[in-house]
Amino acid sequence: MTENNKSCWTCGFQQIGGPTFLGICTYFSTIGKPNKDIPPGTVDVGCKYWKARPAKAESPVEDPG
Repeated sequence: MTENNKSCWTCGFQQIGGPTFLGICTYFSTIGKPNKDIPPGTVDVGCKYWKARPAKAESPVEDPG
């Protein structure tokens, strides 16, 4: 994956779960509508509602010695 990848896999609105492995899009709940299943033809290319996922906090590495 590249930094410019705006697929559903890198989108902050994607939530894994629902009836398929592809997950659901939670964008619609932000505008008062029900969430939608992500279609197979969209998951790898994304859509106009894409937003970056929040950065993950790095876990501290413990010194084994």
